[in-house]
Amino acid sequence: MLLLFGALVGLGLVVLALPSCQSEAPTLPVPGRGVSAGLALAQIKGEPTVRVRIKRHLRRVRIDTHGKVTIRSIPGTEGPRLHMQIPAPLRIDRLGPQDSLRIITASGTTKGQLPSSIELVPKRSGRLRVNGAPYPGHMVICARTDTKTFDLINHVLMEQYLSGVLQQELYHHWQPQMFMAQAIAARSFALAELARHHNRRFDLESTEASQVYAGEATHERSIDAVIRTRGGVLAYRGQVVPGYYSSCAGGTGQDAAAAFPNGLDIPPLRGRYHGGWGSASAYYRWGPINRHRVTLSRRIAAWGRRMQHSVASLDRFASITIEKRNAVNRPTVFLITDEKKQHFRLGPEAFRFACNYEGGSLPDVPDGAQLPSSHVNVRVVGDQVHFTGGHGFGHGVGLCQYGAQAMAAMGYDAPNILAFYYPGAAIRQAY
Repeated sequence: MLLLFGALVGLGLVVLALPSCQSEAPTLPVPGRGVSAGLALAQIKGEPTVRVRIKRHLRRVRIDTHGKVTIRSIPGTEGPRLHMQIPAPLRIDRLGPQDSLRIITASGTTKGQLPSSIELVPKRSGRLRVNGAPYPGHMVICARTDTKTFDLINHVLMEQYLSGVLQQELYHHWQPQMFMAQAIAARSFALAELARHHNRRFDLESTEASQVYAGEATHERSIDAVIRTRGGVLAYRGQVVPGYYSSCAGGTGQDAAAAFPNGLDIPPLRGRYHGGWGSASAYYRWGPINRHRVTLSRRIAAWGRRMQHSVASLDRFASITIEKRNAVNRPTVFLITDEKKQHFRLGPEAFRFACNYEGGSLPDVPDGAQLPSSHVNVRVVGDQVHFTGGHGFGHGVGLCQYGAQAMAAMGYDAPNILAFYYPGAAIRQAY
């Protein structure tokens, strides 16, 4: 197959009427991944560098590589100018009352009073090992002002980053065409995030909050899928379509505009009926789940305080109802009414995260009681909250990973898989 599927790049995706399976039809991104203005294809000038926050709130990290590590200050950051080379391995600490970073070399020498942000660069074509794990590109350490810790951010070329994402996001035995479809969706999502966070010190998290990434890829199918789709993105009317995806949609898709603040309301990102393609997932259908009303009320209110949402003032709730659904019957607005007659409205992802919140002094949600998705019916009966008829795992926007794998196993190629999950979008060459 030619790079980017040959002529399909210019013509857009092939539209198919896909057959339904017998039954009705975890990457877990969080709310806030929508983009309001979008990213025009014309704005992309070559392969970008992605800034991925791989660790946060660290007090210590071990760095190793072959040869020496170049350590230098970043222009515009506080502290002295710095440019030196130190033989690996080395350790970087931020311990005790001092605010500055310090380096401990293999010989035990300490170099303190460093700038608040530094770059760590390996020799040409080398790899840095972070606590034993190899990463392409170079690292940036940023001291945090809110705590005596620092964040570690991997600056890596997009295509190298994507190989690492695919290796973590998909089962290694899944179909090559599924890997190629996932590569295009993940690239599209990452590009949209770069545009949205250009004024922040990092673009993406290395966790399910963005896309799971653990550094250097070794899985051949992941690497090959990225190479064969290099620069390929989903586009609609000249704009990059954020390639949202989740583990299993449970038969019906969610609208990006409902799931995420500032989510784009465009045809490729609106919910549609998926049929039974994702039925191999253990979460295709789930429930019932029962939760205690008082504890769940406290949990939702605590989430509200953490997110500065009005539901922070929630008393013990009297009822939870689904106020709105999308065109394929997925809940889009949950209405919570408490015993003081206060009303609170939560979108589908906000509701799911609030029900699963474990911050502060709250006990962990018991095993098996977490809500896998917000596609569920809910009813308050006495002191119990009953969640029934659950479908899917994750937000349900865009590509369903289990469904896409099933399509690939049935012989559908990546362009047709993407046409099904992002209707109206076309594959375009971004660089």
